[in-house]
Amino acid sequence: MKYIKWLIASVVVVALLIFTAVFVVNAYNTGKIGNKDEKVANDFVEDIQGVWKNTSTGTIASKVNSVRFGEDGRLTVVVLGQTASGTYIDEYDIDSKKHTLTVKGNIYGGFSVERSFGASLNEDKDTLTLKDTKGSFDFTLVKTDETEMTTAKTTQAPITTARKTEKPAGSAGDTAQYAEALLGKWVSKLNTASGYEFVDSSTVRISLVGFSTDGTYTLSVNENSQCELKINYVSLAGVTVSNTYIAEIGESELTLIQKSAESLSVTYVKAQ
Repeated sequence: MKYIKWLIASVVVVALLIFTAVFVVNAYNTGKIGNKDEKVANDFVEDIQGVWKNTSTGTIASKVNSVRFGEDGRLTVVVLGQTASGTYIDEYDIDSKKHTLTVKGNIYGGFSVERSFGASLNEDKDTLTLKDTKGSFDFTLVKTDETEMTTAKTTQAPITTARKTEKPAGSAGDTAQYAEALLGKWVSKLNTASGYEFVDSSTVRISLVGFSTDGTYTLSVNENSQCELKINYVSLAGVTVSNTYIAEIGESELTLIQKSAESLSVTYVKAQ
């Protein structure tokens, strides 16, 4: 009797091991785990990698200018000329045959957000539709030929060169004339509610979408004889935000190229 019980128990254990092995091998080969298909999700991620232009017209959605899905799961979004970064991941549900794209990142004021969208590509894979699972806003994105957000940096290079001839004479670290030219209020070309007011030699008033605060700034000249502007402020969430830009200061326009993402730049105009 003991032998029979031992034999039955052994058969059950072997059967479980075989089932587990088959499940693992099948999941490895097909990418299917439960009702999720990782292979389909990974293929979808490869299809959406690159730079997309937003064509949405909704009140909130239209504020997004462009989106870049990186190969490393990194996400870059330009909103009203300001840069936000984060991560993204896709899940494909076998039962519903639908993709859910989840993005995480920081937006204006240092707020951390996480949002999920029902995602779909058209047949040509050049139009990406994102439908907010909470129903707040949707996006329609059109694929561009760019793989990196380098257009702004490339087009700004000739301007930087030209302005070098206009720099004041003096040492490489002389920022006096830059400081004088920077004073005043500058508003974004994309949205006049967003911008900076440089009050004095160290105080800046920052206006973003639905958020205003005072901060500090410093100027320096780097080894390439470019003016660098560092802006510091505390967000509504209590987070200290510090950004450094290459500043191209003209009589009526101010272009800020963010050093942490030099392919992205924002142009502001001098307020009257």
